[in-house]
Amino acid sequence: MYIMKQNTNTNTNTNTKQDNNYETETNSSVMNLEKLKLEYKSQLTVYKQAVANYINFLQNNKVSTYLIIGLKNDGKLYSSETLEGEWILVKDDSDNLKSICTGNDDKMIIMSNSENNIWTKPTWESDKWEGPITEPCCVLSVAMGKDGTLVGVGMDNRLWSKSTLNGTWSSTASEGEFCLSVCIGPDDSIYVVGSNNHIYKKPSYKNLTTTSWEDLGNNSCCVIAITIASDGTLLGIGTDGKLWSMDNYQDITNSTWKGPYANSSDFIGITTVTSNKKDNSFTSIQGQTFWGTGEAGNQSVYTGGDLEQCKALCAKTSGCSGATFNPSGHEQPMCWLRTGEGELAKGLDTDYAIVPEAKQYLIVIESINKKLLETNEKIQMSVKEEEPLYNSIKIKATSQNDELTQNYQQLVMERKKIEKMLSLYQDLNKLETNSNLKINQKYYTFVLLTIVTLCIIILLYKFSSIFSNAQSTSSNYVQQGGQIDAAFNISGLIIIISIIFIFYFTTIKNTSADIIGGIFGIFGKFFNMIGGIFSGNDDY
Repeated sequence: MYIMKQNTNTNTNTNTKQDNNYETETNSSVMNLEKLKLEYKSQLTVYKQAVANYINFLQNNKVSTYLIIGLKNDGKLYSSETLEGEWILVKDDSDNLKSICTGNDDKMIIMSNSENNIWTKPTWESDKWEGPITEPCCVLSVAMGKDGTLVGVGMDNRLWSKSTLNGTWSSTASEGEFCLSVCIGPDDSIYVVGSNNHIYKKPSYKNLTTTSWEDLGNNSCCVIAITIASDGTLLGIGTDGKLWSMDNYQDITNSTWKGPYANSSDFIGITTVTSNKKDNSFTSIQGQTFWGTGEAGNQSVYTGGDLEQCKALCAKTSGCSGATFNPSGHEQPMCWLRTGEGELAKGLDTDYAIVPEAKQYLIVIESINKKLLETNEKIQMSVKEEEPLYNSIKIKATSQNDELTQNYQQLVMERKKIEKMLSLYQDLNKLETNSNLKINQKYYTFVLLTIVTLCIIILLYKFSSIFSNAQSTSSNYVQQGGQIDAAFNISGLIIIISIIFIFYFTTIKNTSADIIGGIFGIFGKFFNMIGGIFSGNDDY
C-alpha cells in the first residue's frame, strides 16, 4: 500500500513538472508572437502615415500630366500648362485653322483649315504642318481613336469615318443628327456637340451606325468644342469663347462646368497632349548614393559648387533623374548627374543622394514595406514552428474538456445522491421531531394523569371520612364482624376505575385534547356516582 502511494506521488510530481515546463514553453511562444504582432502593428501605422504623407505631397504639388493646346479665332495655336495658366503662342506656320485634335500617340496634332483640308504635325512643338493628306476633303472637325480610325464632321454636319488618315471617307451618320464638333474618350466612347450646344454621347466610335445618341442634358450646355484629357477631365470651349472644365467626362449628367478660367478668351477649338514637364523639386539624403542607369548631361562628373547647386544643375539638365554629391570625400566637391530609375545605395557619411522629392516619399514607403514583409515572415515562421505546440495545446485542451465533462457528469450523479440523502435526512429529522413530540405528549399526559390520580386519592380519602362519620352517628346500624361496608366498596371501585383510566391513556396514543376530554368525562361519571351514593344513603 505504501509503495503504491509512493508511486502515485512520484507520477503526480512528474506530471506537475511536465505541466510547468509545458506552461513555460507556451507562455514564451505566446509572448514572442504577441511581440511580433505589436511590432507589425506599429510598422503598419508608420506605413499608413507614410502613404498619407505621400498623397498629401502629391495633392499639394500636383503636376499636370497633360499640356493644353487651344485654337483661337485668329487661326493660330496657343499652349498652357494649367487651366488657369498663361497662354503662349505656338511658334509654327499655323494659319486659318478651324479645328484640332490629338493623334492616338498623344503627340501628333491633327487639324482642319479654312479650306476643310486635313494637315498634321508630329508634335505640338513642331514648327511646320504636313499635308494636306490624301482625300482630305471635307470636314469641319476631326477626332482619332486608339486604333487610328479618323472620325470627322462633314460639311453636312454629319459624321464620317475612315480607318486611317489616308483612307477613304464613309458615312457613319445616324438619322437626324447635326454635329458641330467631335471628340473620342479614353474608353472609346464618342461625344459630339449638337446644334443646341448640348453634348451627345454614343458608347463607341466603332459602331456608330447601330447605336443612338444620348443627350447628356442641360448640364452639358453650352459649348462649341470639347476634348477629353488623359486623366478624364472634360475640357470645353463655351459659346463665350472661354475655357471651361468638368472633373469626370463619364459623369457629365451629374456634374457642372467649372470656369470660365482666367486668361482664356476667343477660343474656337481645344485639345491636350502628354506633358513633358519635369518635376524640378529635388531633395537630398545623407549617407546614400543614387546612380540610376547611366550618366546625364555632357560630362561624367561636375566639380565645384555645393549641394544646392548640384540640385539646380540636375533640375535644368535634360534627362537627369537624380544625382550623387560629395563635398569633401574626393578633395573637392563633386556632383554626378544620373539618368533612369534605380535604388539608393549606402555611401560615405559625406555622400548625398539627390532624388525627386516624390521619390523620397516612395523610398520611405518601400523601406517600411520591406520591414512589414520581414515581420510578416517572422510571424509566419513563428506560427509554423509553434504549430506542434499549438496542436498539443489543442489536444490537451480537448483532453481537459473531456475530463471536465466526465467530472461534470460525476458531479451530477453525486448531486442526485446528495439530494436523496438530504431527503432521507429530512424524513429522519421529521420523524425524530414527531417522536419527540409524542414523547413530550406522553410525558405531559403522564404528569397530568398522576395529578388527577392524586386528586382522586385525596377525594377518596375525604369521602371515606364522611362515610365513617355517617355510619357512627346512625342509631340503627349494627357493626358485624367480617362484613365490608358499602363506602369501602365504592372507594375501591373508584380506585380501580382510576387505574384503568391511567393505563388506558398511557397505553393508547391519544392527544392531550382527548386526555382532557377523557378526564372531564371521568370526573362527570365520578360526580354522578357520588350523587347516586348520597341518594342511596337517603333511602336508609
